[in-house]
Amino acid sequence: MGVDAVDDQLGKNATSQIPAPRITPESDGPVEESGSEPEPVVDDGQDGVANRDISIEEKPHKRRFFSERANYWSTIATAFTAVAALAISLYTAVQLNTRADLIVSMPRLIDVRSWGNGRLYITVQPSFFVDEKSDVSTVVSDLKLRILHRDTGEAYPLLWRDNVEYVVDDGSFRQRWASRPGPIVVKAEAPQSPNARFRRLEGNPIKHPGVWDLALTVDRLEQSSIVVRFCINIDQRTLDRIASPPAQGWSSAVFRSLSNFTTTEQEVSLAECYTEDAAAD
Repeated sequence: MGVDAVDDQLGKNATSQIPAPRITPESDGPVEESGSEPEPVVDDGQDGVANRDISIEEKPHKRRFFSERANYWSTIATAFTAVAALAISLYTAVQLNTRADLIVSMPRLIDVRSWGNGRLYITVQPSFFVDEKSDVSTVVSDLKLRILHRDTGEAYPLLWRDNVEYVVDDGSFRQRWASRPGPIVVKAEAPQSPNARFRRLEGNPIKHPGVWDLALTVDRLEQSSIVVRFCINIDQRTLDRIASPPAQGWSSAVFRSLSNFTTTEQEVSLAECYTEDAAAD
């Protein structure tokens, strides 16, 4: 084989070992092969190919972001719900273990009467109730009544003697003994309205007509007392009847208030006096 033939054969072998250029859709020209990864395509703003590739990479990141924010706010909401539930539980526990405030409702009628021996009795019927449930009962431990003549300043205390009930006997409106004085338990489901009768041991002190001021003190167990002040207006005719009872009988006068009221205040005064109810004689 000649020298020229050998050169031609070597040229053919060298040419057969060179790879052919590769044409890609993104480029009209050949792309050279190399052992490394191709460089990323940089968006030149002329087409949406590079933007589409970047958005595909960002979507998982955005999903993770919104998922993390949702979990964060869900955790915050759960924490607030737990705190609110705990606060409500504590408030309820405190309420159930605290004595409820006593509400006092004064009666429309005040019964003033004297017995043949000259002793004075005054019966009032306050109503006691509470508007909140509690495991600790509200208790009225004692009742006290004090009368004072507004013009002379004469004042007399009366003792809580007993509780009575009213009955109609032979057309008369009479009192009948009901119970001894004692603690009165008041619950939301069990209001109390005792006819508390008070007595003056040293005779009948009502000897003057005019306005008599009365102060009813309601002592409460482990709570401060409530003092309710009201008045009755006694004219001369009523005074004569109360001051001169039968030897073995009662002489009475019933006083009516034109309005009823309730209070939780520790001290309250009624501006309007009770006036005698002639129909109840």
